[in-house]
Amino acid sequence: MITQKDKAEQFKRDLRSRQFYEGMVREYDLKLEEISIHLQGVNSPRTDVVRKTSHHRQNNFVYWLMEEEICIKERKNYCDRIARMDETLAKLEDEERDLIVDLYVKNKRHENVADEHHMNRQNMYKKIDKMLFRIL
Repeated sequence: MITQKDKAEQFKRDLRSRQFYEGMVREYDLKLEEISIHLQGVNSPRTDVVRKTSHHRQNNFVYWLMEEEICIKERKNYCDRIARMDETLAKLEDEERDLIVDLYVKNKRHENVADEHHMNRQNMYKKIDKMLFRIL
């Protein structure tokens, strides 16, 4: 059985991975842009490339459609993860949200975060756990 503590720890791991998720969304945006160019049929400016037959172009077109579908699904997966984090964090007051974002998303040193929020580290972690138990 998944405990409340397990959910809180998983949420912290997700928050730490947020920058990675955002980077993957940007990466898939670039891939989708490239695929869009291929689907529009923009040819390479290189003159040494041998023209392909129309049959090969059809297969190539299907390939790029399939690649586009895969990229859209993967991008949506990362966007959904980010959206779930945002929805969960929206349940907190601004000050509480800033504390969690500073510590887990922005990866600031815990000593600095505790000082900025005028508390000691032990109380900061207790407060964070209480907040996460409340919203998860």
